[in-house]
Amino acid sequence: VFMALDLDGNLNETYIYPTPDETEGNTQIVKTTDNGFLLNSWISAYYASTNTNGPSRFFCLKIDENGNAIWSKKYGYDAVPLYAEQTQDGGFILSGYKYSSATGYDMYVVKTDSLGNLQWQQTYGTPLNDNGGFVRELPNGHYILFGTISLDTELQDYYYIAELNKNGTELWH
Repeated sequence: VFMALDLDGNLNETYIYPTPDETEGNTQIVKTTDNGFLLNSWISAYYASTNTNGPSRFFCLKIDENGNAIWSKKYGYDAVPLYAEQTQDGGFILSGYKYSSATGYDMYVVKTDSLGNLQWQQTYGTPLNDNGGFVRELPNGHYILFGTISLDTELQDYYYIAELNKNGTELWH
């Protein structure tokens, strides 16, 4: 659901973008350079027979300034988005976290082109549980990634900061 309000907060329009047999939740709305919006959210399959949901995925819906759907894409598996922004090249950088049975929780970053086509995706972190990632594009086209590392034995979190190049390769952390 996307609602358009006027400057006084009055509801002008309500847009509904159905995803049959799936459950979704919105994370963020990003204003895009073409006056449209990117709806950054999560989605998971809904199994009516057991009344349960499957693992979540990143889900992006690009709409124009009139609320018309342009494209939608899903990324990752067992992943939860936290942040998105449009990049200098017109694409999008998305960040959050995903779960793996081998490594636990890891920071997860996805880079797309302007049509939502995947350019690269990568997980980052340590052998410990790494909590959500927040990524921003730098003026030189690189990215700065922020997250936390959870030390299970000490019940403390530590910051994780890394610079990623344009292809998502970690330059330092």
